[in-house]
Amino acid sequence: MNKIIFSHLSKKSLLGVLLCFCVLGAQAQKGNGEILSNIMPSPVELSALIKDVGAAYDKSILNSSDKAEGYSSKFSRALNLGVYSTDLGYAAIYKQNTDAFMYLNSVRKIAESLGIGKYINYSNITKLALENDLNALLDETTRTFEKINGHFQNNGNDRLSVVLLVGGWIESLYLTCEIAKKKKSKVLDTRIAEQQLVLKQLMPILKKYKDPDMMNLTSDLAQLSKLYSKLKIDYKEGKTSTKEVGGVLEVVDNNTSEIKINPNDLKMILDTTGKIRAKIVK
Repeated sequence: MNKIIFSHLSKKSLLGVLLCFCVLGAQAQKGNGEILSNIMPSPVELSALIKDVGAAYDKSILNSSDKAEGYSSKFSRALNLGVYSTDLGYAAIYKQNTDAFMYLNSVRKIAESLGIGKYINYSNITKLALENDLNALLDETTRTFEKINGHFQNNGNDRLSVVLLVGGWIESLYLTCEIAKKKKSKVLDTRIAEQQLVLKQLMPILKKYKDPDMMNLTSDLAQLSKLYSKLKIDYKEGKTSTKEVGGVLEVVDNNTSEIKINPNDLKMILDTTGKIRAKIVK
């Protein structure tokens, strides 16, 4: 049976996820939303990755901005606030100003309906996104989430922080999957496969919540987790070497990683992600 093998994973992406596992242990006393914010990859980073592989902008894969006012429950609003925030980042990264402002308006409507609009500096986030200042944008969105998470925790709604992050993560994964269907890219396939590590940490947190909405979401993601369990990551330790750069001796890490997955299993992950996302945005 043929296998897809992805070698030499991006050190930034994989080690970033692994370092988050260490953060998870250190933050055991913090809210679940804050823990997850350190585990999940940034939607902005994933959008930039999609653009970097040469994929064209595709508005058709985004959630319709017109649906923002149709989400009635706090649960669905929080989920789709995550979705729309990701779509905003995607449009802005591609400098699609008209679409970006439409999604900014959707984010504003939902945020205000949840009582957290005051924590979002809309003009600054949009400015940084359109300028492609990713580092500053990541800093701004991190500070914004910390304020939102604090608000939800103080009001006994830690669950909504989790839901917001999960919505953004699923939308990021969905966009990556949809682009990967149309544009063959080992970089995208690798990033999709790496989400196994995120999902392993996400599931125990979701299982703590016993309300019907969260249990349904957890059940859906459990199906995705089952598919990801077929994926294997092999770590190979290489010899450490040194090299001189600009008169400074640097240590070079020669460790490598391989992600192995059956092409049919990868297709199932892509399709299942699409089905989960469809239920969220309906």
